[in-house]
Amino acid sequence: MSLRQQALSAGAVEELDSTDFEVFAHGTSASFADRIVATQGGCLSETGGKWGGRFFTVPDPAVALVFAKRTAGNTREVPKIVALALSREKYSSLRSRGLVSFPPIQGPPPGVSPNTPQFVFEQGALQELKRFGFFFIVK
Repeated sequence: MSLRQQALSAGAVEELDSTDFEVFAHGTSASFADRIVATQGGCLSETGGKWGGRFFTVPDPAVALVFAKRTAGNTREVPKIVALALSREKYSSLRSRGLVSFPPIQGPPPGVSPNTPQFVFEQGALQELKRFGFFFIVK
């Protein structure tokens, strides 16, 4: 099932009040993924965390799972993927203001090409992700 189909099943249309949305996957440990969903992004720090307020995503859940396994392996937890659904209008707004970047993946884990697309929500985007995004667990 595609990320979009999973977002629809998880209730993205009701949460976003739109059928026109983008979906991004983020691989992490199970406890953090669950916390992101439970707080609808409220636990994401604008200044703290390993990446200083940046939120790294990919369009492919298989790639997100590779990152989740790497992160979970560091914490001895189970890997999990959380996804973010965001209306195309909000995504375009963030992008036009330079709050989404597309850098190459630095130091990719085995199985992930440095040419794999990634979408990084830059510091300053998190407030809008928390307010307008919909976070859910990828099955």
